[in-house]
Amino acid sequence: MVMPHEAEYMIENLTPLPLQSMGSAEFMRLHGDVEKLNLQAHQSAKLKSDNFVVESLLTFKKLPVLIYNLLANELWKEKVFPTLADYGDAACMRTYFVVHLYHEAVLCNLLEVSFYHEHVVESLDDETLMEVVDYCMRKITWLIQTPRDVFRTQTTFHKSGHDIVRELDTASRADELRRQWLELEFRVSVQCVTILRYICERVHLLSLNLLSRVLDKHDALLSFVALLENPPWTYKAPDNTWKKFDHQKWTQVAPCDLLQITTTEAQPWIALYFLVCSKAARDQYQLTCFRKNQVLRVRKYLNDVMLDQLPLLADVQRFLDELAIVQLNPNAVSAAAKLVMEVVPVIRTALVREYRAQYTQLGAAYLDACASINRQDDMKTLADVYNMDGLDDLLDSAGGATSFPTDQNQPNQTPPAKRSPLSVNLVISNHDHHHMQKIIALDDSNCDSVEQCVIYDVVLSSETVVDTTDGKYFRYALQRRREVDSTMLQDHEPHQQ
Repeated sequence: MVMPHEAEYMIENLTPLPLQSMGSAEFMRLHGDVEKLNLQAHQSAKLKSDNFVVESLLTFKKLPVLIYNLLANELWKEKVFPTLADYGDAACMRTYFVVHLYHEAVLCNLLEVSFYHEHVVESLDDETLMEVVDYCMRKITWLIQTPRDVFRTQTTFHKSGHDIVRELDTASRADELRRQWLELEFRVSVQCVTILRYICERVHLLSLNLLSRVLDKHDALLSFVALLENPPWTYKAPDNTWKKFDHQKWTQVAPCDLLQITTTEAQPWIALYFLVCSKAARDQYQLTCFRKNQVLRVRKYLNDVMLDQLPLLADVQRFLDELAIVQLNPNAVSAAAKLVMEVVPVIRTALVREYRAQYTQLGAAYLDACASINRQDDMKTLADVYNMDGLDDLLDSAGGATSFPTDQNQPNQTPPAKRSPLSVNLVISNHDHHHMQKIIALDDSNCDSVEQCVIYDVVLSSETVVDTTDGKYFRYALQRRREVDSTMLQDHEPHQQ
């Protein structure tokens, strides 16, 4: 993947990007570096080896830079993107990486890996950590308030392959970007639940300002209660089948496994445990009749099956039993504020103040810049990012392939013979007769039609089986055999007899 000295060089060159630089060549370079660092950090975590990416981020003090770029990307998406009127091919592709959360998702994913380590939380100052808390709460609030039907009807999460193909054929660029935005916003919001859980786990390390922000300003405890009552990562299909969102993908769950807690489902429960059972949080959190009634709503979910999987919830159950018999005065006046002054987020406030009157101009400048974009350069840059050794193994094992029950062959039924491909012909052309999407399109109306054929042999020993909801897919490595010289196909009229 990435060697330690390469990671240090990339991290040293991480710089804050203002809103004017979103979508620029510098942005694409930064995106490629952050993506490589993110993949390497996940591989180190998967192998339980030294996570030199996280340590280098701490050594060179670049975590605040990542957080700044995360907030700048979020503000660009919220304020500048709605001003864009049209998308070209290049603009649509680059907008996906700038606006529609892919870059934001990569940054958030890297922060998720980093915040797993306690010393990372300790290393950040209150202002930077407060920005992370506010960012996570904005995403969690969006996740709670978005109707569940929106994810069912406006995304491809729960649609069949035929429905997805039909939708992609008929959707405009704006509709497609809207769908991508919705899907990636959901994924980022789920990641923010995990990040906030890591912060709640270190509640004893938080200053009074941060503790008040988490418990009083945002009331994170009731937000986790809302997620437990109406979990967005569980879906029941019309045919009474169930799906759960885990490891950043939806998987079908057998009825006998519905009570088995996934990693995603466990996050709010663990956060709830630290917020109600740690002394620092209980001393700061002021219970009212409303808060008491809301917290007690999760009491019905604490059964023996749940406690067997998460034994620490026994302390939560004990706390709720004690809370149920506590009598609170409904007319009691809140105690005097413990803080005379409250710390406010600095980075986002400064960004909003600086660009408040420039959103339309930034959108127009972005579209003008996209008009001169060489899409082939973008594709080359992105191909370089994902052309790393070990990437296939990391992606294939990220969450594990889930097998779904299939119908067994009936007795006396001959199984179908296995068919394996032997070769693949890759044809690259700049003259499209059937309007089929090409890997590379040479759009030059001044040149004649050109076709080039490259033949690849299939390496059968590299076969990898991937189970999906639409069936099994087989992945093979390709070995280049030979290349046929380019043939000029001149357009001409038939000879007259």
